[in-house]
Amino acid sequence: MEPGDVARSDAKDRPSDAAVEATKGERKRRRPKDRTDIFPPTNRSDAAEGLIPPSIFGAYCRSDGALASPPTVVPFRDGRVCVFVKTLGGLEYLVKQEAAVSFGSAVRDCAAVQGKIYLDLEVSPEEFPEATRKLLRLRTIESVHLVVLCADGIAQDATDAEQQLRQWAAAVDWRKCYAFWASATECGTCFEDVTFRCTGKRLGDQQWTSHDSQRWFGGAMQNDTHWKAQMKDFLVEVMPAVEGSRLVVSMRMSRAEGLGRRDIVHPGKTTLRGCLAHCLLKCAHLDRGDVVIDPMCGSA
Repeated sequence: MEPGDVARSDAKDRPSDAAVEATKGERKRRRPKDRTDIFPPTNRSDAAEGLIPPSIFGAYCRSDGALASPPTVVPFRDGRVCVFVKTLGGLEYLVKQEAAVSFGSAVRDCAAVQGKIYLDLEVSPEEFPEATRKLLRLRTIESVHLVVLCADGIAQDATDAEQQLRQWAAAVDWRKCYAFWASATECGTCFEDVTFRCTGKRLGDQQWTSHDSQRWFGGAMQNDTHWKAQMKDFLVEVMPAVEGSRLVVSMRMSRAEGLGRRDIVHPGKTTLRGCLAHCLLKCAHLDRGDVVIDPMCGSA
């Protein structure tokens, strides 16, 4: 066979331009035309600054930083509860779509900022355990958190910030918050025997660090609850997050190691987290009969 015959044979087997365009058109028809039509789009200015979305934050918190004014304790205020879930940045719209299918009209508002999706849910305390189970079954998320406190106007100065955080920690009814947490996680440990860890996070130009915030808040919380603090093998993880001038305190509802290890049978060096693999498959808009080829499968 001459070289020219090979070239003519390859050209004969190659699909025509019309067939390629038809395939592209079919893939476009599979994709939803608008990925943000389920919920309003995220405010880009807030996303750039890393702040909690005002559509969620403003519904729960007064904008005053006075020490005499207690912060807003969020769980089941006016028949609503605020939770947030975490996923990989850029894939928030997939979580919104999945939450819309799971919760429907119970989602009063939803906003996403840098991998966090805040959900304002209309559920009663009796319905919260079932709502938590639905959240934990979402395949596109890595963790679930119950928001227990919101405050605004936190000071830049370390002395004033310490006073604020300690007073705000003492203002929370931790026995009530733990009762909500325990009912959703099916935990039978009594309040007096709880072990906890306080994990702080800070974004901004404050004159104090994340370690300072968790030390101040966790210390005041321990004085109020008399819980034993542990770095490992703890039962409850409380997470005060300061972003700009705002404080959001949450309790982790999912396991400490996260939900990323779900569905992994044989972990390896190149194994994707379960939520990431699920998101990638959803981005591909697979139909029944499609074949998925993973070039990294089985590599080391």
